[in-house]
Amino acid sequence: DDLIHDRVKIDASEIGDFVIVRSNGRAGFNFAVVVDDMTMDITHVIRGEDHLTNTARHLMLFHALGAEPPRFGHHSLLMGKDGSKMSKRHGATAVYDYEAAGYLPGALVNYLVLLSWSPGDDREVFSRKELLESFSLEGLSRSPAIFDPDKLAWLNRQHLKGLDDSGLVKEVIPFLPAPMLEKIKSWDPERLRLAVQSFRDSLTTLGEAPGQLEIYLKRAGDLTPEAKEVLYSSRGSKFALGEFASALSAKRDLGLENSREVVRQLGEMAVENGYKRKEVLMPLRAAISGEIRGPELPCLISVLGKEECLKRIEMAKELIP
Repeated sequence: DDLIHDRVKIDASEIGDFVIVRSNGRAGFNFAVVVDDMTMDITHVIRGEDHLTNTARHLMLFHALGAEPPRFGHHSLLMGKDGSKMSKRHGATAVYDYEAAGYLPGALVNYLVLLSWSPGDDREVFSRKELLESFSLEGLSRSPAIFDPDKLAWLNRQHLKGLDDSGLVKEVIPFLPAPMLEKIKSWDPERLRLAVQSFRDSLTTLGEAPGQLEIYLKRAGDLTPEAKEVLYSSRGSKFALGEFASALSAKRDLGLENSREVVRQLGEMAVENGYKRKEVLMPLRAAISGEIRGPELPCLISVLGKEECLKRIEMAKELIP
């Protein structure tokens, strides 16, 4: 009477006259696990359905030894997205490899539980506490479980978003290489918090954090070809850099709110002077970050700081015809 498959019948011909003790005197697998379960007072055995035939042998041994057998439940096996047996090409790898790639333990546990279990509703994101409260054997499926790396990545994103800023910073730090840690060791905690907060929604794994943080550590004047093209071709480049430098010089405190105010005013001035906001704000982004995509402008400005922003503006002016 299986906890997942209900009543299971196995033909006696599949069981055979199986080995209990090998010729060298060592116990065989089937005998050893039964004795182990008996001596440890095991009440439930949950394992893959490939052990169903073994379970018939084990029940015979439990009865022969005069012991009450535990309850057995045989869950479905893991399959790749193509329906074939799970292998390394599908993502089968050591738990440590997922840790090294930046998957949160809670996200990995959440995903593994969902591989063959459903809570009975549409929920997919669970904390460890919620899983402990919700999980039951009744929710396990008999259907093969499909390992989907994209679903695991999505779940990890949700768990990362669930961390508060300080918690995310704590998780990110171990993934930063030594040269990067050396560069940011002079940063105050608020500056680092704001930098990490600026890219938190785009993180899939913690292993992506160094690449995201790099935008704040690029050398002044180090622009991508796309950023140079924006500065060169946008008709609002001179206006953007000139007005931004003036607005920045007038600010003592360059916290996030002041940075937002500067960007808002610059956008309004652009419209008043016949430009589209994009014609002014895009060259500004290119000048101070060296790229045309990335965190929102106020975060870039606030994390880089007044002195660094002005330095980058001056260097970018040389690229404008």
